[in-house]
Amino acid sequence: MADPENQRISFISAMGLALLGLRPGAVAMTQHGRKTEYWNIVAVNQQRIMRKN
Repeated sequence: MADPENQRISFISAMGLALLGLRPGAVAMTQHGRKTEYWNIVAVNQQRIMRKN
């Protein structure tokens, strides 16, 4: 679940998919139409978020 206010990105978003499997020092690429952006990975923090029913 995405939560930008708490710096959480959903793994099903374009950004999340671009980041999957990357480590600090890698470069992620996202494309939005004709625009291509490159993102330097400086840290990775993986946390499992449990949903409340």
